[in-house]
Amino acid sequence: AMPRVSTHLHIALKLSNAICIKDLSSFLLGNAYPDCWKTSIENSLCYHYKDDLSSLCNLERFKETEEMNDFSFGHYFHLWVDNRILGVDVNDISKNDCLICDMAVITPIIQQLKQLKVTGKKYQSMQNILELESEPMPLYLIPEDKKKRYDAILDMLVDEFTKEHFNRV
Repeated sequence: AMPRVSTHLHIALKLSNAICIKDLSSFLLGNAYPDCWKTSIENSLCYHYKDDLSSLCNLERFKETEEMNDFSFGHYFHLWVDNRILGVDVNDISKNDCLICDMAVITPIIQQLKQLKVTGKKYQSMQNILELESEPMPLYLIPEDKKKRYDAILDMLVDEFTKEHFNRV
């Protein structure tokens, strides 16, 4: 299963700590853009640059189609993560565990993003992010070792991305 918007934002924040991103808000909004909650399968496939539900996101087609700026870079990183996450074993980390970890990190960022006046694609992205606030939060504490494992998975993805795209070792 693909990660939720919360996980995409969490990993995008981690990437923003690893590389220089001029406009963090645009990058994060771009990162949230593909995951529309209230859209058709056709639109979702279009935003994810997929031919069908079983195909990978077409990163080459994305790069040919989109002009690169911080928003589209965020969108691109989302698609890259969607493709790469399929090969990652998350062990016994549940969707609820992920949500709890993610929200602890991204809630202050969401509060900052809510201050922005956004239109167009960024408005749609903001709606995707605001949907998180209406999602029921699981009420339990995650064991520290599970949190560390989850963090390590996100760090590994960021490391792979920076090696692949910025030749960082």
